[in-house]
Amino acid sequence: MVLESGIPCLILRPTLTYGRFDRNLIGRLACFMDQAPIVPIPGQGRYIRPSLYVEDFYDMTISCLQNDVRCSSWNISEQDEITYIDIIREIKLAKRSSTRIDPVPYTLFAHSLQMTNRFNRNPPFTVQQLARLSIGEKFESTA
Repeated sequence: MVLESGIPCLILRPTLTYGRFDRNLIGRLACFMDQAPIVPIPGQGRYIRPSLYVEDFYDMTISCLQNDVRCSSWNISEQDEITYIDIIREIKLAKRSSTRIDPVPYTLFAHSLQMTNRFNRNPPFTVQQLARLSIGEKFESTA
C-alpha cells in the first residue's frame, strides 16, 4: 500500500539480525552458554534460521540512501542458510566454551519449557519461541 501511494519511500525488511551488542536470540544464547554446562537442542536442531549481520544491514541502508533508492521494497538476508544447531556451534566456537550441546526430543524439550516457565518470570526461551523455531524459516532475499 505504501509503495502504491506514490510517496517516495524505501522499505527494507531484514531477517533475524545479530551483532556485537545483540540482546535477542544470538545474544541470549551466548549468555545462556556462559551460565549453563549443557545447552539443550530441541530435536536435532536442523531448523533453518536466516540471519543478517547488523553491520551488513547498516551498510545496505547507507548505500540505498546514498544512491537515492526509492519506491522499492527489499527482503534482506545473508545468502547462506544456517541451522539453529549450527548457530549454537558457532557461538560455542567463538566463545571457546566447554559447554556441551545435547539434542533433546522435541516433546520433552517443550514440556520442560512449560514447567520451567511456570517459575521463571523472564525465561530464556518460551514455548511460543520453540514453536516458531521448529517450523524453520525460508526468507527469500530480494536484495
